[in-house]
Amino acid sequence: MIGLRALAKALKPLERRLAQAVLRAVVDAVDDERRLQLVQVSALHGEVQDGVERWQQYGFTSHPHPEAEAVLLAVGGQRSHAVAIAVDDRRYRLVGLERGEVAVYDDQGQYLVLRRDRIDVFGKKLTVAIEGDADVTVGGNLTAQATSVEVSALLDATVQAAGAVQVRAGGAATVEAAGSAKVQAGLDVEVKAGGAAKVEAIALVEILSAFGITISAPNITLQALAAIAINAPQVLIQGLTNYSAHKHGGVTSGSAQTGTPT
Repeated sequence: MIGLRALAKALKPLERRLAQAVLRAVVDAVDDERRLQLVQVSALHGEVQDGVERWQQYGFTSHPHPEAEAVLLAVGGQRSHAVAIAVDDRRYRLVGLERGEVAVYDDQGQYLVLRRDRIDVFGKKLTVAIEGDADVTVGGNLTAQATSVEVSALLDATVQAAGAVQVRAGGAATVEAAGSAKVQAGLDVEVKAGGAAKVEAIALVEILSAFGITISAPNITLQALAAIAINAPQVLIQGLTNYSAHKHGGVTSGSAQTGTPT
């Protein structure tokens, strides 16, 4: 029979391997040029391990800063074959989330937070590139506020609403398209600008409303190579100083009131 002391001695190497199977470390450097990210870490007693594979969740990746903290798993209990299964950085973690909330963040204070009742996005600059079509559907109100707003289309540009369409600017209001420019509303169409109001298209300029159309600005330009169509029971154009079209395919209104062109 094997005595308890002999058994304990025989199991001692296995005990050491199990004790070292999971360990904490500090990230020293990151190699993000590989298909699988590699990190250099400092573990217990200043032990440095280089070329440690960092396993991340599919579809998510990050490049941690030096001095981030890692959890290593020694595969088969072999310290020489350790992999990093988690990396975190307490210096930058977004805190104060409610139960069930989720966040993506970085060290610059940029974040995307899935709140309980909304989604918060904050960043220095936002760039969105869509290769195909993009559809945006809002059940409530949509508000866009900026120092300058530009909408550009290579072909047709269409603004359509079941209610009223309003374009208001303290400076210039410009709609420009390489194809047709069309504004259509089930109620009123209103364009007001403190500077110049301009609608320009290579093909057709069309403004349609079931009720009234109001265009008010110190300088107004409606220009198209094909035709300009303004159709509503009531049309009010104030401050008209520039009206240009190669063809007037149809300018109609139920009750037109316009200023005097100059």
